[in-house]
Amino acid sequence: MDIVVHRCLFLTFISNFFSHYGCVSENCTKAVIARRSSLSVPSGGSVSLSCDVRHCGADKWSGGWVRSEEGSHTIITASSRRVLSNITRTPSQTSLLVSFQNISQSESGSYMCEIRWPDGTNSLGHVTYVNVTYINVTEAVGSQRKVSHRILVCFGASLCFPLALVLACCLSDKPPQVPPRSYNTPNPLPEPQNLVVYAALAVGRPKQHNFSPKREPTQPTVYSSLQFS
Repeated sequence: MDIVVHRCLFLTFISNFFSHYGCVSENCTKAVIARRSSLSVPSGGSVSLSCDVRHCGADKWSGGWVRSEEGSHTIITASSRRVLSNITRTPSQTSLLVSFQNISQSESGSYMCEIRWPDGTNSLGHVTYVNVTYINVTEAVGSQRKVSHRILVCFGASLCFPLALVLACCLSDKPPQVPPRSYNTPNPLPEPQNLVVYAALAVGRPKQHNFSPKREPTQPTVYSSLQFS
């Protein structure tokens, strides 16, 4: 009983594995897998579209992205502004990609994947509508200028704020105190001392010297007499 259960589980795993990778063609259904959507992109922008092709490992299938215009389909070809690429997801499934660069308003419309199978039948994916909006160049330039002006104003304000803050700090700080000047004061002169002078005075009679001053010789006195007769 256990052997039968294990064998059934093993066969189920193998079946699911090969069915997932497209190795069992009986369980694989060919189809184009794409979701219906609508995209809006500004003129001059870029957009990418993608759809999956489940080819179940078939080699001789062809197709790609087409643009639907009034019931007719125009195949999208690669150019300097359009890039086409195929990415293999699994052995039974491939993704088709188209990228528009610098898209213009003339490229607005409905896009889809159209695949031609080896038996001659065709399959179409769901439509993706691309709406390319118009951009007024004058308004765009004006808006860019406004943005640049705002950036300049913000940049200037960001520079002025630190300067104002530093200036306010400098004004609020007290001026530096000038250290007192050191004067070299001369050494004080010694105060004059009051000298006490003692004088001894001896009051007495003057000494008499035993000398007489030289006297001039006295002239002899001559007496004369007069006689009258």
